[in-house]
Amino acid sequence: TVPAVADTQGEATLGVARMIETNEKNVLDGTVLSAGANKGAIRTNIPYDSQVLGIVSRDAAIILNSTSSENGLPVISTGTVYVLISSVDGNIKKGDLVTSSVVPGVAVKANKEGYVLGSALEDY
Repeated sequence: TVPAVADTQGEATLGVARMIETNEKNVLDGTVLSAGANKGAIRTNIPYDSQVLGIVSRDAAIILNSTSSENGLPVISTGTVYVLISSVDGNIKKGDLVTSSVVPGVAVKANKEGYVLGSALEDY
């Protein structure tokens, strides 16, 4: 199960994605991406990562394409989106805040202060 997460502003939009360059292969929808040290986005693997760009979503309501590269992925940074999640940091209940984790591209329950992705819209 991949639960939906709303941004921390409480907006319930479907989301507008923008194309983000990446050299990552086999990236699933729901993957959390952050800015890489080199050109392109990477699967985030830092807890509470402030460099998060957003969540991969190939079925976004609108996809803005500013590049013709075949290495681009649609990424939503504001709105409602399904995200890959793990319960490694605790079970997630509707309304709990979620953040990035050490598991590449996967979100977990936020248990302390720091950068969060948003709030869970359902239990996991």
